[in-house]
Amino acid sequence: MPESQKISILLVEDHAATGRAVDKYLSSMGYNVQLAADVASARKLAAENAFDVLVCDIQLPDGNGCDLMRELNRKRLLPGIAISGFASEGDVERSARAGFIKHLAKPFSPEDLTVALQSWPVPSS
Repeated sequence: MPESQKISILLVEDHAATGRAVDKYLSSMGYNVQLAADVASARKLAAENAFDVLVCDIQLPDGNGCDLMRELNRKRLLPGIAISGFASEGDVERSARAGFIKHLAKPFSPEDLTVALQSWPVPSS
């Protein structure tokens, strides 16, 4: 994929090993990924970059992925995938109300993430 056509992903995951693994996988698939470990870092990256997609854990050490999704969507509509250890019907509904298009329960497979990313048209940067 040419560099100019790479889809830019803001990945927010506080579990270091999971964040590195997802970052490595998405990068190997041709996505341009920037990893944040918390809401504050994600806000900083979002202020400095125009991302095409948010892939975000829901429970973060300094906040909540649903609140972050709402905040980012107030500035610019951004498709999002919630990743969470919580996957009850209520959890999925809360993610959807926050603006996430998909909700993946941990542990999820790389293929699940790929399918989620390819399930809707993402504008190129």
